[in-house]
Amino acid sequence: MGIPVADRLSSFKLKGWHVLAILLVFFGIIFAVAGIFFYTATTTLRGLDRSNAYERGLAYERDVIAAREQAARQWNVDIALHPDTDGGHTVTVSASDKEQQALTGLKAEMHLDYPTDSKKDQEITLSETAPGIFTGRLSAEKGRWYLHLRLSRDGEVLFRSKNNITLE
Repeated sequence: MGIPVADRLSSFKLKGWHVLAILLVFFGIIFAVAGIFFYTATTTLRGLDRSNAYERGLAYERDVIAAREQAARQWNVDIALHPDTDGGHTVTVSASDKEQQALTGLKAEMHLDYPTDSKKDQEITLSETAPGIFTGRLSAEKGRWYLHLRLSRDGEVLFRSKNNITLE
């Protein structure tokens, strides 16, 4: 018939080339997996959250002053997202002052940022459809996003907000 398994195992002797082969296979697998991880990491993410981080850091004090001025205005700004039938969303921004009077004559700008890939970022065009009401349309894939809103008049930014949203 053949040699029984117990006899074959007892006759096996671990030699130097067996150990070398085992080590080469082991480390070959480790290096292959590390290579796949390295390739995936370097081709999917740039490694930078913002390209002008240094300049933004220098502008921090101006941002603090602008935030204080914005809080003193006591504006009421609401953002609403309404799903469309084609998979997109309609964005409605309503803005009023502390006396609940509609804010008119403003330029509304909106930017949608994907947290890990700036290639997916998009500008959303908003237009004033009624006094203090701005609407626009966005079409973005499902997931978490950062929604930036800026309201300005004569080039001066009067209101800024950053909101975390989840599109479904």
